[in-house]
Amino acid sequence: GKSSIKDQELPPSPTFKVVCSSDWVEAAVLGGAHGIHVKEHHLSQIPSIRERMSATNSNCSCWIGTSAHSVESAVNSYREYQPDYYFVGTCFLTASHPEKTSEADLEGPTLPGKVQRALSTVAVEQESSSGTPKVMAIGGIDASNCHIPVELGADGVAVIRSVLQAEHPATVVADMQCNMKAAFKSRTAKERVESGAEATPSSSSSSSSSL
Repeated sequence: GKSSIKDQELPPSPTFKVVCSSDWVEAAVLGGAHGIHVKEHHLSQIPSIRERMSATNSNCSCWIGTSAHSVESAVNSYREYQPDYYFVGTCFLTASHPEKTSEADLEGPTLPGKVQRALSTVAVEQESSSGTPKVMAIGGIDASNCHIPVELGADGVAVIRSVLQAEHPATVVADMQCNMKAAFKSRTAKERVESGAEATPSSSSSSSSSL
């Protein structure tokens, strides 16, 4: 089963998956892709897509993911379709969404963490055998800011331009991984402190002030 960040110091080594858009299901099936990223307006197709992908790739698990731009939309789609992962944003200004011209137009880097916590609660309620879906922050992510949504609760990030348009993509990826590992460590430490604080009697004001 999937372990939570509370159970580990660092995220596991990356596993590479080939995932196609739900606009290209036929190509994904013929090409032996590992999964499908289902657009939000294609959510109702998830059961049929999952059935077809699983039948084609019987020797490996099929990954089905989607996107969300609010906690409510993520929870609703998870209750009905149980995707394996979510892309959640838009976190920062990006050319992918030119209509969002200021920070006020963005969902922001706090949303992925909020979605992750909400989905974790729902997964427990539903006694999901696959655990909580992974939540990836998306939108304007680069090496300088990838740590922010991770510190706030995201499981990871999804990137396009910051890697594909980089002069040295491998270096950018390595920098991002380093920054995110540091963010995971920082988040784990904070969660441990908070967990200890909750376990400490509130009447002990001197001990709480020393944290």
